[in-house]
Amino acid sequence: MKKVIFPFLIFFIVLVGCSNKEEAILGPSQETIQMLSQEAQKIDVTLPDFVEGRPNMVKENYALSSKYSNVLENMPCFCGCVNQGHESNFNCFIKEKNGEDIVWDQMSLNCDICNGIARESIALYKEGNSLYQIRTYIDDKYGDYGPSTNTPMPPENM
Repeated sequence: MKKVIFPFLIFFIVLVGCSNKEEAILGPSQETIQMLSQEAQKIDVTLPDFVEGRPNMVKENYALSSKYSNVLENMPCFCGCVNQGHESNFNCFIKEKNGEDIVWDQMSLNCDICNGIARESIALYKEGNSLYQIRTYIDDKYGDYGPSTNTPMPPENM
């Protein structure tokens, strides 16, 4: 009987010890992704002329980037834009932002990686995930695509 109980006791201790760690996230829900489309249309920002004629998701991501810059500044990009001086996924949409003044970047016009990272990061943030959790998800999903921007990892409690 002791031989049977001991392995279960060890399993229980390990299970309880690991339960306090943050769980890995699997990605945003389709419902949240769709809600971002509605939110983007309500953001009061003048988009650059160069987004005209682009898919709606691209236009929406440019609008969302102006509102959720705090999220995108903590996410790397893996499209190779580090070679153009980008520091984070934020720079794929915005070169610089000073209050309401925005200097836009054209990188995300044709880049599925830039747009995917932005859309998923913002959706995961809206679902209540920490920046650290989102960053871990983005690194795992996109890390094999190409060189990353040198974006610092946010603290675990952020």
